[in-house]
Amino acid sequence: MTQRAMRLLPLLALVSSVSALDGAWAGDGGGVYGVAPPATYPDTAWQGRSEAIVRVLNRLDSHVNDVTIPVGKEVTYRSLTVRVMACVQRPPTLPAESAVHLHIEETKAQNVPVFDGWMLATQPSLGVYGNPLYDVQAVRCQGQDVAPQPGALPPTKAPSLGAIVTPHMDADHQEAQGDGAYHPPQPPQAPPTGGPMSLLPPAAPAPSAGGAPLPPPAPPSTGASPTSGR
Repeated sequence: MTQRAMRLLPLLALVSSVSALDGAWAGDGGGVYGVAPPATYPDTAWQGRSEAIVRVLNRLDSHVNDVTIPVGKEVTYRSLTVRVMACVQRPPTLPAESAVHLHIEETKAQNVPVFDGWMLATQPSLGVYGNPLYDVQAVRCQGQDVAPQPGALPPTKAPSLGAIVTPHMDADHQEAQGDGAYHPPQPPQAPPTGGPMSLLPPAAPAPSAGGAPLPPPAPPSTGASPTSGR
């Protein structure tokens, strides 16, 4: 195979691919179709789980312990009593997040308030347990699926696209012609307020009202007086 033929191979492949696409478009009438967006759960959807993992930090000796607590049960960790009221997480189509409803009591210190509220795994600063000795954080949910259930994914529908019509643009006088017919270019006209003069010859004068043709224009004068030939 010659070097010239090898150079033509990519061009031939491109032509064949374009021809194949043209045939595919012609087969379906050349229509434009909308694509349905992916199905996602709404932002308010949560999936309940049967267990929660809670992390407890002892600030005195920096000891960290992850405790698995079933929903509706309580666990005693040193002087803390931690009860899990609910544990929910986001469905797969939403950003990962876990929320745990905790009830925490300190059994030895009397001046530590009871915590009863939600803790988020990715935003621990929104739910802080005010204990000077222990820090409690929600890690994640696990176990079996329980209520609440997010349900089935909502159905999606492809958008309805109207016909796309591109008007024909004549390259000579840049006027949109929607009928598809050829329109010859019009001679340029001098603007009424001055500007560049048209280079085309002047148009023929219109006939008079009586129908008789107008006399031809007089020749230009040369400045010499006519003589009688004597």
